[in-house]
Amino acid sequence: MTIESLQTPGVARPLGHLANAVRTGGRLYLAGLVALDANGVLVGKASIRDQTIHVCRSIERICEQQGATLAAVTRCLVYLTDRANYPEFDAAFAEVFGEHRPARATVIAELVNPDFLVEIVADVELQER
Repeated sequence: MTIESLQTPGVARPLGHLANAVRTGGRLYLAGLVALDANGVLVGKASIRDQTIHVCRSIERICEQQGATLAAVTRCLVYLTDRANYPEFDAAFAEVFGEHRPARATVIAELVNPDFLVEIVADVELQER
């Protein structure tokens, strides 16, 4: 089994010793993505909607680099810092994902940077190379 660590152009480099995504066979595992732009600058400070859309678009970029769309996302694990943000998060998530509804769990947690309002981990089913 080959494991390939990926860094997608246009997606912020991770804050630590990890890859944005790892591909093995027909699966893609995305690390917890936060609302940092490609230069590492926070997008949407204090806006759960803006941060959620940015993170979902980063997921989309990673999928596209691997020849997939958001429709290939099978599961997301979402970390929110405030449960009061859930309705707005969910609306923004639905705006980006459209009719596709991956399996999803949501956890209320403290994130590494207090300005991060959301972090999303995702699994994607790909065509094997």
